[in-house]
Amino acid sequence: SFDIGSSAIKAVLVDTQCRSHHPCSRDYAPSDDAPGQQDPQLWWDAFCQLIQEWSAQGVDLQSLAALTFSGQMQDMIALDAHGEVVRPAVLYMDARAGEQAAHIATQIGQANIDRITRNPFNAGSVLPKILHLKDHEPAHFAQTKQVLLGAKDFIIFRLTGSAVCDHTTAATTGMYDFDHGRWTHAWMTDLQLDTIRLPALHAAGELVGQVHGAA
Repeated sequence: SFDIGSSAIKAVLVDTQCRSHHPCSRDYAPSDDAPGQQDPQLWWDAFCQLIQEWSAQGVDLQSLAALTFSGQMQDMIALDAHGEVVRPAVLYMDARAGEQAAHIATQIGQANIDRITRNPFNAGSVLPKILHLKDHEPAHFAQTKQVLLGAKDFIIFRLTGSAVCDHTTAATTGMYDFDHGRWTHAWMTDLQLDTIRLPALHAAGELVGQVHGAA
């Protein structure tokens, strides 16, 4: 089981009797020149290092029945048509999109947003972050064909090729219909963001893919 945070990744092996083994962690340095942003490659490198550490400790990697993940949410991770990262991830604590959040609240209606999402909506929400990308980084926006919304989802994507998100993470993004358990695709269209795919939604306990050969 892996937890991908903003400063470190932590991991532990859990056996069939729910006993924990081989706890370990890897830190990654924050970005001093761009606070609120992080290179997703840091998460992947740290993940691979932990797997290698387990192997060095004698863990039979073929004995692992499943990999499970948790981690930071409300990130905007922009990917191009080949699944490569377009720019550093914009993290949950980044508040650059205040102007875009206000614009969306005016265009869609704050009461409507509150009723549909049932969650706080502000500059930290992912929907304004995507609009900020469109407004201020048009070249990066044009490259972006898919967004992922949490650090764990990036690791899952690199492992399986599946772009996925759980409903809890989705509910924090400002573009999730809480009652119907789906994305508010109409809002993406209204804001001219519908060239970007959102990840498939899954329950937290679902199997979402198999580790592919490249990973």
